[in-house]
Amino acid sequence: TQVYKILESCCSNELIGFTGENNITGDRIRKLDIIADDIITNEFASNEMIAAIVGEESREILTFDTHQNTAKCVVLYDPLDGSMNSDVNLTTGSIFSVMPLIKEDSNIESSFKQIGDSQLAAVYTIYGVALKLVFTIGNGVHEFTFNRSDGEFYLSKSYIKIPEKGWQSSCNEA
Repeated sequence: TQVYKILESCCSNELIGFTGENNITGDRIRKLDIIADDIITNEFASNEMIAAIVGEESREILTFDTHQNTAKCVVLYDPLDGSMNSDVNLTTGSIFSVMPLIKEDSNIESSFKQIGDSQLAAVYTIYGVALKLVFTIGNGVHEFTFNRSDGEFYLSKSYIKIPEKGWQSSCNEA
């Protein structure tokens, strides 16, 4: 919800525009990308279950050495997917992939290079008209919607599936 609060206050010129650098995928890094990355990094740093993280805006793996006795996973993430959409007031989000920590391998990089079937959880958030949290931990895909009045997420859809036949298609062909 902290990223959502930042996005709500986007009117400040300090939050708009580019940093002058490119991320590991070659995209131009926006100021909002860095703010979102800092918020998410700080949250992960306080979670003792996470051994290390790597985000789209970073060039290297960030390890949390103080978590080595309690950590069970690593996280790959895009802190602000669709940040270019903020220029035209369209939806943005965050994407996370949680993988198990391979404790037998001293090279933390191995934990990030596992096959998709090893994934413990896949999560994305949508920052738009409503704040949505969608995830799976291997037993269906579930959507929660944030209630601003009490600061809680409530289940809004469970066991989401792509319909066999849809009436609409959408893609970002930029």
